[in-house]
Amino acid sequence: MAETSCYACGSAVAGEANNCAHCGQPLLLRERYRIKRILGQGGFGIVYEAFESTLRRRYAIKVINTVNPAVREQVEIEGQILAQHARRLPFMPEIYDIWSDTGRTVLVMEYIDGVTLGAIIERYGPWPPAIAAQFLRTMLANLAML
Repeated sequence: MAETSCYACGSAVAGEANNCAHCGQPLLLRERYRIKRILGQGGFGIVYEAFESTLRRRYAIKVINTVNPAVREQVEIEGQILAQHARRLPFMPEIYDIWSDTGRTVLVMEYIDGVTLGAIIERYGPWPPAIAAQFLRTMLANLAML
């Protein structure tokens, strides 16, 4: 059995473990998606990189805190809308699965490898006005398509 490390605390864990023995964090969601690392987090939840062994694919999994039933329903509706329209919107990741349980809603999405906007700005500094303006034009055009 291969060992790996926990994405949350870094402790060594058995390759087939469902939870980290040290910190208790889940390592496997829905007996299918093995969490590899945290991609980002914000006020509403966390996005993980996960691997699914049957199809041998990487996914981005967004876990959103949805204790309030109205918020949970809104997130599920938005996830369904995105799943229906992502193919015609080239800037949106595909949505493959969605479920809710014990105060959270989980979206399984297409993993898109790349650099974050924050990392680009951190590396190269503030953008010149012309580049910032082009970025905003692109973002506004994408929002208009939504």
